[in-house]
Amino acid sequence: MSVALFYTDTITNVLDFGCGPGSLTIKLAEYLPNAKVYGVDIDRNSIEKAKENKAKENIPNVEFVLLENDHMDESWTKKFDWITLVDVLHDLPNPNFSISDIKRVLKDDGIVSVIDPCVHSDHKMNQGNQTAAMLYVFSTFLCLPCSMSREPAVGNGVGWGVENRAEFLKSNDLKILGDEHNGFVQFQKA
Repeated sequence: MSVALFYTDTITNVLDFGCGPGSLTIKLAEYLPNAKVYGVDIDRNSIEKAKENKAKENIPNVEFVLLENDHMDESWTKKFDWITLVDVLHDLPNPNFSISDIKRVLKDDGIVSVIDPCVHSDHKMNQGNQTAAMLYVFSTFLCLPCSMSREPAVGNGVGWGVENRAEFLKSNDLKILGDEHNGFVQFQKA
């Protein structure tokens, strides 16, 4: 939450892209009571669970939205100061489309924070890394099926790696802030 720690007074709209059951989304709304926090996901069950969790917590500044056609509402253009993607980017079946839509809804001076597995794109460089080995197993059963669930079904999964992720972001006219080769990366429009 490094962005929120420094800019809590200026953050008015936050998007948790791929929010799942909304755990992070709700925490962000609690931490940023003066901001409106949105969670979006393509999974109907996750959004229903997120709405249940919101009701239990009674957090007024959070909203959950189902992305039925993978496209965010046109009224959201340049709406968000901060967008988070936690363990999502490598799972996207069409990351080019998703990043294009994320850029559209991000304010010109907004920031995107991504947490994704920290493994190398060159698999030989992960030799001896037990965490990478475990992540590859999970990816086989969780990440790859998700990444292959819709066209164009790019199939990145965990094996995509930090180097390929950095190149992908740069090729989509995004400026990486700080170290691009770790599990946490922040970027903004170039």
